[in-house]
Amino acid sequence: MADGGLKIATVGGHHSLSDGLNRIENNDRIEKEIIHNLELAVKWNIPALIVFSGNRNGLPDAQGVIRMDSWSGRFIMELHNP
Repeated sequence: MADGGLKIATVGGHHSLSDGLNRIENNDRIEKEIIHNLELAVKWNIPALIVFSGNRNGLPDAQGVIRMDSWSGRFIMELHNP
């Protein structure tokens, strides 16, 4: 791809788009997948990683936002303070 002047713009951060981070039981698994894929993105000079909250399946919007905010804040702190 590089020979043709193309670059990979983004890579998936984790498996399962529909079963994502708004389900607390998924957080540990997805966090490991994100760390692994982030390392690959750095290695291959891919500038963006995309992650998904997942389908709500009846989860109220406000609760989904709280869960995502809680997870993302914790995750970011762990990345900066290993």
